[in-house]
Amino acid sequence: MSYDSEVYFEIADSSGVLLASGSDFAYEGVFTNYGVFDVDGDATLTFTGESTYDHARDGGDFPTATWAEGSTALVSGTVISAPGNGNQDFHNLVINAPGNLENNDLGMRDNTVGGNIDVISTGNARFYLSNPSTFDTLSITIMGDINMGADADAFASNGTGSASEINIHHYGNITVDGGNFSISRGSGPIVNWYLYEGDLTLNAGETQTSNARAGNAFIFAGEEVVQHLDVSADFEISHLPILVQEGAYLDMGNSNLSESGEHFTLEAGGTLASSDSAAFSSAGGGNLELGGSGDTILSLSSEANYVINATEAQWTGFALPLQVASLTIDNEAGVTQSRGVTINESLNLNAGVFDNTIGFNLGEDAVVNFDGGSLLFALGAPRIGTFALTSPEDGFALDLTGDVTTEVEISWETPSGPDSTTYTW
Repeated sequence: MSYDSEVYFEIADSSGVLLASGSDFAYEGVFTNYGVFDVDGDATLTFTGESTYDHARDGGDFPTATWAEGSTALVSGTVISAPGNGNQDFHNLVINAPGNLENNDLGMRDNTVGGNIDVISTGNARFYLSNPSTFDTLSITIMGDINMGADADAFASNGTGSASEINIHHYGNITVDGGNFSISRGSGPIVNWYLYEGDLTLNAGETQTSNARAGNAFIFAGEEVVQHLDVSADFEISHLPILVQEGAYLDMGNSNLSESGEHFTLEAGGTLASSDSAAFSSAGGGNLELGGSGDTILSLSSEANYVINATEAQWTGFALPLQVASLTIDNEAGVTQSRGVTINESLNLNAGVFDNTIGFNLGEDAVVNFDGGSLLFALGAPRIGTFALTSPEDGFALDLTGDVTTEVEISWETPSGPDSTTYTW
């Protein structure tokens, strides 16, 4: 049997509906449950695309169902207890329970949310996805976005003190416009929140991690995609651990983590971009001025890649490691070197002048790629003797200034073999 109508189907308070053994029921529309909806073990219930199941009562259970693409499970009636039987593969999940008075969880474990999670209101308490027991390990996959509204109080993966592990595999964006959105509000679990494709945008509200151990983190793990971390100046941070994995590319824009008091790690093979004026600085401004408690850890790999890409003048920053895999300058307003650095793979000059007054070294196999940008050798600066260029284009510019005799050899590969030119000025 199927039910497809603009007329809402409603189970009244203190009433019950049983989907009996052998039944096959597909529903389209809005199904509101103030009572009890039971499904026998060999009956099948499907909420089809565009349908909404509204759990409008306190406590009770979600009916066991197949949640088709486009369907929505809505939690609206929670006051003391969240609905049970939340260990299901929902498509869209909406939490809008303004009457909620207690911290509640949905009991999810090894489930996939195929669409979005919209957290509109959690009342005067918190909502969690899961509640693992001691020594438990579970995973939750979220294919869509998480959107947390201005009227939400608090939302996190869990709130337990039990020593456990939660792995969240997330393919969408996270946008927070209010309330407390956190990796974990429980002091027990290690939570690995993997972000494979989406961005983390923290517009208003706050974030914290109740378990401050280094194992908890938002883990940027995208491949062949640029991910963004956008933190508003008004957003309150208390423990926002970040890990950028090998192969991932995180653009921090001009976000500042000065209140995080937590851990920031960039692994070998990862890429970090900054448009802050002080770029990779850990003091006096810059993206990575973590501040906070004495256990703050800033770990930037010497085998990672760094991109400086604002529209106003920048410095490279004093947290930039003394050795890097690659450094990319992509700023028409120019970038000034803060301290010496050895570049082991490539210096990529995409836009603007790189003022390397302090001087840099190139590793044995490193190359300089001119792709719209240029170098500046300031008066009296140390000089670099040899540049290896990869396929320079006609008309590329190399800005050289000074009042002492300096000799620079520029070499490159041509179809007929290596070629070079020596400049003396």
